[in-house]
Amino acid sequence: MKRRLNLLLLILFLPFAVFSARIISQFEIARWYLDADLVIVCSVQKIDTIFVSRFDSLKADGFRLRYEVVQEKYSIVVDSVLKKTFAETDLPEIILTPQFPINFSECRITEKIFTGFDENGDSVFLVSVECMHNYYDDSYFRIDEEKHVVFLNNTEEGQVISYSHPVDSILMDILITIEEMGESYFNIFWAENLPYVPFSKENAQWNIYLERSISEAPVDTVLLRYFLCGDTTVNQLNYKKLWLEMGSLANPVRELAGLIREQDKRIYYQGIDFLGFPHYKEWLLYDFDVQEGDTVWHIDSGYDYTVIEKIDSVIVGSQLRRRYKVNTWRNYYFKDEEFWVEGIGSIKNGLLGHITDIPTCCYHFWEFVCYSEKGATKYLNPSFDDCYPSFLFSSTDGGLKLPEISIYPNPANDFLIVENVPADEVFRIKMFDLTGRQILDMQLLQGRNTIDIRLFDGIMVVAISDATAKVIKRKKVISGYVQY
Repeated sequence: MKRRLNLLLLILFLPFAVFSARIISQFEIARWYLDADLVIVCSVQKIDTIFVSRFDSLKADGFRLRYEVVQEKYSIVVDSVLKKTFAETDLPEIILTPQFPINFSECRITEKIFTGFDENGDSVFLVSVECMHNYYDDSYFRIDEEKHVVFLNNTEEGQVISYSHPVDSILMDILITIEEMGESYFNIFWAENLPYVPFSKENAQWNIYLERSISEAPVDTVLLRYFLCGDTTVNQLNYKKLWLEMGSLANPVRELAGLIREQDKRIYYQGIDFLGFPHYKEWLLYDFDVQEGDTVWHIDSGYDYTVIEKIDSVIVGSQLRRRYKVNTWRNYYFKDEEFWVEGIGSIKNGLLGHITDIPTCCYHFWEFVCYSEKGATKYLNPSFDDCYPSFLFSSTDGGLKLPEISIYPNPANDFLIVENVPADEVFRIKMFDLTGRQILDMQLLQGRNTIDIRLFDGIMVVAISDATAKVIKRKKVISGYVQY
């Protein structure tokens, strides 16, 4: 009898140039705009995908590399012209994207172990497959159904897109400034040329997303809203009062969180942190009078410090501000992507995140959501859809949402339980790592679902969406180490 080979696959997913979306700077927008032959506002009538080529090759390191190259062709209707460098009066009806790869993967067999024979006498092997997946970000030149601003360059193929973005007032203001200043626009990107932006003294608010749980209890999700209101004097020092608001928007609960003051570009704070623990002594919360390579000591403890790695700029509303790439000793969740911005503070850990201790007994996670002034959003974390995230708040009554679906335990070692899934609608679960790489997408069954997460390690973002693709529940889950 001819023997069959039964293979048990053990797949290891390794990160490889993975990211959720490319962050486009004003510098790049300016360069693309000034180099463009045509800049238009247009709508897409039809989209065709052109298959260009397929690549499938065995590399020297044993990985099999596969991907396809495509190009999209758009039939458009031009709404207006923002820039035109050629004499022809006819505007294009067809435009193209650059060629870009899709379905990229690299895999190789790392080990094949004979484990015995099955009931038919056939050989059974345990095969370990190592895979690296790359998500190629094409979002900055592709167009969907919204009206877009599109930068185009003349090529032999036709008009090819270098950059596109849905029409919004912030982008239009930037383009007007670029058109007026030309090449001199790039001078404003030197951080040392920017004026200092102090912390606001009134009408400022910082929103923080917080998850917390004791043991295996369900995770409580809270939106912390910190705002400035009122003055006081302590030891002849003038402070602003920092208040904390929680609960629903209709019936909020407010309490005094602490006192904050600014002196010589330094921000000082005393009061409770995100988890309610008191800081009786005054802490140096932020120091913006620094240079690259400087160390900021937050308190005389010997270990509460932050290193300033790089200083550049970022747009806040319509204003450029200095941004400080920092390495904070207490960077629990965002070690490689923590930034301070003048007038705001941390835009990943949040206002008080880097002075907040995590108790060893419990699960906690927090993340900066947004900063606003006088009720207007000045800076929104791209991880959230709004200052008041839709998965936390109802759009009808301003109350906190209480979805029926439960996700537990957290942390989770082997399996994640999703239960109380309603039967009257289709729900999906998606999981992402902190780089934005999607690691799971599946439809949930009615009632209880058990999801194997043994191949995943670290912090995962879990999102439950309804039939309209609206996210109704979102939380971060810590997965234990993979064991074989």
